[in-house]
Amino acid sequence: MKNDNSKFPFNYFLSTITPIRAFANRNNLKWYQIIIIIIFLNSLISIPMTLHYATENVVNIENLYPEVFELVNEETAAIINQSETENIVVNDDSVVVINPSQNYENYTEGFNTYLVVSDDEFIFTESGQPEISIFTDHFFENTGEVNADIIVHEINRLWENQNRVLIVLFFSILISLATLAMLVSLIAGSAFFMSLTKKSKVTDINSFKESVIIVLNSLGIPTLVAMLIGFIDYNIITMMTIQMLGLVIMILTIYYKTQFKSIEKNSELNNR
Repeated sequence: MKNDNSKFPFNYFLSTITPIRAFANRNNLKWYQIIIIIIFLNSLISIPMTLHYATENVVNIENLYPEVFELVNEETAAIINQSETENIVVNDDSVVVINPSQNYENYTEGFNTYLVVSDDEFIFTESGQPEISIFTDHFFENTGEVNADIIVHEINRLWENQNRVLIVLFFSILISLATLAMLVSLIAGSAFFMSLTKKSKVTDINSFKESVIIVLNSLGIPTLVAMLIGFIDYNIITMMTIQMLGLVIMILTIYYKTQFKSIEKNSELNNR
């Protein structure tokens, strides 16, 4: 009866445990399994990233709408504090509308940049940007007297709270694609140079595929360590550096242990 440990993905995990197994089991994966392992390794790197963006304030809407937030100054804050009725402040091609008594579009038509402040909503836009609407949940009642910093903070906080799912999804996909591209480049590059020895008698590596599997086996532990470090202190550059350095150390260790030569039968090696 065939040992269950030889089945995918157990055969991969067992191959990452020791340098000898990492080399001996260089023929244990099919190409579709290699693709699955690459996606799995990239997912390990992505988990701390997703948690980071889910719990931290990572985007300030003011950086995307600088012209609008120039309108959020102490003069605007003073008007908000002193006025419970409609108030309009026009500045060249921009306008601030506070407590509009009718449809705000009647006041903002013709302006490229505008900010509308009411008790239950912030609405703003500027040239070349889509209009943003943020529900404030009784802003004036909940915040009391305000200054410019409070208004900016509240707009950022409310916008991120209301769009957190999209923010996490966007950054997760964006950075995951970047890390996947880096990971594939790392694997392909390392495997290419390793496979150059296949035409010589220096090693027992016979194909590019074998080289890819050796690299994947070597990446298991470094990627796990990088993920754990990411949980402690998330920094994608640090995580990728740990992964790459770990790969180098593992490959050097494999060479030290095996000289890239099959010194024993695979079945005997797997029992070590």
